This record gives sequence, structure tokens and C-alpha cells, in this order.
Amino acid sequence: MTYNRVWALVSISLLVLLVATGCSASPTGGQSKEDALAQIQKVEGVESAFVDAGGSYNGFQRRTDVLISIWLAPGFKIASTHDLAEFLVRLAWSVNTEKPNTDLAFFLHGSEISDLESALTDAGWEFPSGEGSDFMSIPPAVVGAKLGRWPGPVPVTPDNMFVPDNTAPATPNPSAFDLAPRAALTVE
Repeated sequence: MTYNRVWALVSISLLVLLVATGCSASPTGGQSKEDALAQIQKVEGVESAFVDAGGSYNGFQRRTDVLISIWLAPGFKIASTHDLAEFLVRLAWSVNTEKPNTDLAFFLHGSEISDLESALTDAGWEFPSGEGSDFMSIPPAVVGAKLGRWPGPVPVTPDNMFVPDNTAPATPNPSAFDLAPRAALTVE
């Protein structure tokens, strides 16, 4: 009789553990966060990038998100804020590490104009707006309603997402300096 109780207790414990850890089949489709990072790093004008996906527990609730940060290379600017914002949301939705339930968040560093929220609002996305800056956050429920099932397909990277900024001050060419005046400064 004791053996049956122990066996039943172990079985129930395993069932509870499986349910509590959210054991489920691996997602099909999308891409890993490493592949998403590689996709961003191939874009001309990107100096550095970071992609993270996953989460943590807040009490008994699992909070998951996707974060994408991009640092523009000096001398580059955004060609189309709309195309960039749309691409970033689709890219984050394609990351299949763990389904986000908190945020899809984006940072864009090194650009003077990077109001990604306004670009998405202008494109018909509706979500609680922040302050409009180099940071944007969008709830997964909004993305899912517009893009469908998670993980989404891997998006095609738009051509010329970042372009050289011809309005930036030119860096002096060291070979153009006249070195003759320096010779006059030598003390004999």
C-alpha cells in the first residue's frame, strides 16, 4: 500500500513539474536570436548590435521579452524610419527562443532622428505610446494581432536601411595638411 502511495505521489509531482515549467513542443519557424543578430550585423551602417530573448520569473509568473539594440556606424543615418521600425518589429517577432509575453523592445543609438514609435503609428500600428525617442517598446499582443502567429517568418532585410550621412561634417584628410609650417616651429 505504501509503495502505491509513493508511486502516485511521484507521478503527480512529475505532472505538476511539467505543467509548472511550461513544457511544450519547440516552436517551428522563425529564427534563433543568434541568427537575428547575424542578420542585423550584415546591414551596412550598423557598427554593433545586440539581440536578447528570454525572461525571468516575477513571483510565479514568467515574464519574457525580446530586446534588439543597434548602434549606427559614424557617418550613417536612417534612410526610412518607417522601414526600419517595421523591420525591427518583424525581426523581433521571428526570434523563436521563447514567446514574448511582456515586451518587444528596441534601442537605436547614434541617430539624431529615430522616432520609431511615430513611424509605426503612421504605418497603422496602434499601441500605448511612450515619449518617442531612441527607445521603443511594443506589447506582444499588438504584434500578434497584426502579424499573426508566433514565431513569425524571418523578414527580408530592406535595402539601404541606413545610408551615408552626407550632411555630417567631413573628417579632415590627414594627407591634405600642409606640413611646411611645422618645420618652422623646430628649435635649433
